[in-house]
Amino acid sequence: MKHFLNIYQGLDFQEKRKFRIVLLFSLVVSFLETLGISLIAPFVKVATDFSVLTSDNYFGMLYGYLSYDSAALFVIHFGILLIGFYFFRAGVGVLYQYYVTNFAESKHLSISYRLFNIYMSLSYRKFSELNRSDLLKSILNDTQHFTIMLTSLIILISECFILILIYALMLYVNLEVTLVLTVVTTIIGVIMIVFVSSKIKVAGLKRNVFHRALFEHLNQAISNFKMFKLVGTDQIKALYLHDSEIYKKANLENQFLAQLPRYSFEAIGFSIIVSIIIYMIIILEGDLSSVFSTLSVFILGLLRVMPSFNRIINSYNQIVFYAPSFNNIQLHLDYEIENIGSVKLDFEDTIELKNVSFEYLPGESILNNINLIFNKGDRIGFVGESGSGKSTLVDMIIGLANPSSGSIYIDNHDLNSSNLASWRKKISFIPQSVYLFDGTVKDNIVFGLEYDSEKLISVMHLACIFDFFEKRDGVDTLVGESGGQLSGGQMQRVAIARALYNGSCVLVLDEATSALDEKTEEEIMNALYTNLSCSLTMFIISHRANTLKGCNHIYALSDGSVIEV
Repeated sequence: MKHFLNIYQGLDFQEKRKFRIVLLFSLVVSFLETLGISLIAPFVKVATDFSVLTSDNYFGMLYGYLSYDSAALFVIHFGILLIGFYFFRAGVGVLYQYYVTNFAESKHLSISYRLFNIYMSLSYRKFSELNRSDLLKSILNDTQHFTIMLTSLIILISECFILILIYALMLYVNLEVTLVLTVVTTIIGVIMIVFVSSKIKVAGLKRNVFHRALFEHLNQAISNFKMFKLVGTDQIKALYLHDSEIYKKANLENQFLAQLPRYSFEAIGFSIIVSIIIYMIIILEGDLSSVFSTLSVFILGLLRVMPSFNRIINSYNQIVFYAPSFNNIQLHLDYEIENIGSVKLDFEDTIELKNVSFEYLPGESILNNINLIFNKGDRIGFVGESGSGKSTLVDMIIGLANPSSGSIYIDNHDLNSSNLASWRKKISFIPQSVYLFDGTVKDNIVFGLEYDSEKLISVMHLACIFDFFEKRDGVDTLVGESGGQLSGGQMQRVAIARALYNGSCVLVLDEATSALDEKTEEEIMNALYTNLSCSLTMFIISHRANTLKGCNHIYALSDGSVIEV
């Protein structure tokens, strides 16, 4: 019951309303299913004995009211009407399946987008703390598993409706036989749930753990392909194979155990049908003609009830098996996202840091009591050993990290959650590790902004990359997946052109030219220092002194302090 409530609570208001419509639709389909079975008995009864049309009160009234001249014609029309009803029931069933599938897939889309939106709305620090393989697993696989759980819940409820209605019909037809069937199927059902479902639950927990491990291995292998080619791939292959085997065994156990109810109920169902026939033969001394119509109801009812039992237990097992995936989704949906406002923030004069400190863990300060003022148009360089806090300091300036204490002011306005969105839009960032998507140079530089051919060519010249692509297909040159068709230096220059195309008033280069040779780096930096607007403020992090020679302020970071050099 806990799993069922969790699934329902995982729906929003509109989805809960649609879910209730699905259940109502399920009830209608269940009623039609039961009606289809119940109509077989009277048809068989009248088709095997025309005298029923006059001896039976209900058939007699209907036969007389319709004024048929021939009993055979009445039975033929009855049969044709029954055929029409079965086609109508089939059409409703198909429409129902489409509605259920559409509902489940729509939920899959909405919950995967909710997760994606949450991940993109996390603070930079929070996102950096998370396991990215787990994020990928959640948004790609766990959401699909939730769809399976949701569909299984609908099937379970729908089959329960069918079971209840057919059970009521069978009680009406013969109370004693139906009670015996109830006892037998209940015992089998309890055995299946207690023994099979518990093992499936354990298999589901195991599958979830090792599925995440597989994503981790894939992420490591793809992200560090060059390293593995050098040190050898045997270790990562062995890890992947080991976890794949356990993941396979968990899925195999689930698939195997999920089939047990089906074969068990089929065997029991046919055994019960044969037992009923044998019982009737003994009681009636071999003459079944008088109970043939009643027997047909039980046979058809059991043939429909046994698959219902199987679907109910199988659906329950699916919900139990994929419950860890749903728990993982719920955990991620509870992540606290950045709550930033859209208050406009202008930058015309200064950026000031007042008594700014930063620590990742309490008592482990990276920066201590920093006080700095930068003027608009300054070229500011930062140097220092790895781990000295260069990137952290710049992250705070551009609004990706919050100071542990102290404040940052833009034109004497406190930089806070209310104006962060406005401030970030004024910044272009060029990292050391560049991301290029599989597309053209033009697409990668324009990156969703309005296309301006003159502006595009201008920034490509500034980044010293225009002549290279002009020899190929120009701005339509394909860069390949992750820039695979380009060298590291060419990728870096495309990233610089992208940042310049953005037209921001603050440009940040975090070891952005480290992949370039000294001559190319000097060429690019001279172009940036010389040709960019004097109103553009630049923050440059670099280990090379030549990179910073165009800066009018250079700061060295050491032991949590900042000193101008």
